[in-house]
Amino acid sequence: MTKILIDNDRYEFDTAAELGRGGFGVVYRGHDRRLNRSVAVKAIHPHLLIDPTFADRFQQEAQTLVLLENHPAIINVYDVVRQDNQLYIVMAYVSGQTLKAYSQTHAPLSLEQTIALLHPLAEALDFAHQQGLLHRDVKPGNVLLTEDLKPLLIDFGLARILEQSTKITLTGSTFGSPEYMAPEQADPNRRDEVGFAADRYALGIMAYELLIGRVPFPGNDNATLYAHEHKEPPPPRQFRSDLPKAAEKVILKMLSKQPADRYFTCVDFIDALKLPTQPIPQRQTRSLPGWAWATGCGTLLLVACLLGLGLREAGDLLSAGFAGTSTGVPAESTTTNPTAVVKRPTSTDTPQSIATDKLSTPSLPPTPSPTNTPPPTMTNTTLPPTNTATSSPPTATATSTPTRSATPTTVIINPTSLTITETNTPIPLTTTLTTAPLDNSSGLSIT
Repeated sequence: MTKILIDNDRYEFDTAAELGRGGFGVVYRGHDRRLNRSVAVKAIHPHLLIDPTFADRFQQEAQTLVLLENHPAIINVYDVVRQDNQLYIVMAYVSGQTLKAYSQTHAPLSLEQTIALLHPLAEALDFAHQQGLLHRDVKPGNVLLTEDLKPLLIDFGLARILEQSTKITLTGSTFGSPEYMAPEQADPNRRDEVGFAADRYALGIMAYELLIGRVPFPGNDNATLYAHEHKEPPPPRQFRSDLPKAAEKVILKMLSKQPADRYFTCVDFIDALKLPTQPIPQRQTRSLPGWAWATGCGTLLLVACLLGLGLREAGDLLSAGFAGTSTGVPAESTTTNPTAVVKRPTSTDTPQSIATDKLSTPSLPPTPSPTNTPPPTMTNTTLPPTNTATSSPPTATATSTPTRSATPTTVIINPTSLTITETNTPIPLTTTLTTAPLDNSSGLSIT
């Protein structure tokens, strides 16, 4: 157990209090003696410091990390310390574990769990990209999870600094994690093509791993880099058939070989991944309110009553009319809706069947003339039109002397069809009853 003090004894940490280690260095739990708070201290591996300019560039890079301060999904960097040919990064301390350790014991995760973990990281990456900062080494090992599973992204800028190292550039090597590297990162000759889309590709690999329990191209060598650049990733449903096809399509799009074919932002990717989890909206059926049903039913009832009344009146009038000389509407007519011409009766005119303005049934003749009462036939017959000199429509005329009233009303009945059967079935009939006071020459029709 060794206690180390750095930056004029401001920070202290114990080598026995190791929190984790990775490609950049070893992380220890430490203490800020000036502000009396817990911190995490990362000691950069000595072999990465072979370039004497590395520390200078990292301190310059650390100044840009101020732009990322206080983002809820990015770890805060408090300080960068150079001491005894060693470089230390002092960060906020988080009690928890890495996403890599969590996935090793919990993967495969559900689609909902995967989205919940990756959504804050997607927002963090987009925020950094808006500041012009590229991470270059997005992977589960660089994500810390708090005890309530809140993700925090760490190690911004380290990969970029190491890639710019003179020693590394001369060897033609690439720095990063092969299992999460984009095709343009895997090829040293395409280094100029590396941009924000490389971080998005790595986020897609993380989604693949959390959902399936493995990365598409396992390994840590040149074969893995070659696969990222030249081979298509195995479809996720090949390992997990219950994964929605739409989610598989979204992930494979994020893992496209060409950067332009991937989603434009990390949040766009997460939003597309959410769609298969959204419930299909139920089709809304519009129902009429109660008052509308009541109004509709009342209207139908009124129509039915009027229709029944009209048929009853028409039946009575037909009984009276067909007791005399009966005339019918022709089967074919040159006019579609013939209009009856009603003449004001004089003392010499012989009026037709008379009804009162209250639509009372006209008086039936006590003894109809036998010569003018044709017996009803038992067949369906369209009655021929009457040949009259006037333009009045066909009428049914009773032979009895009509009863005159103070305000006479003319009733004209135009039966369109008449069916008489032996079973006394109600006669289907469409008639037009036109009534009106003779003073204004109008009428009432029942059809």
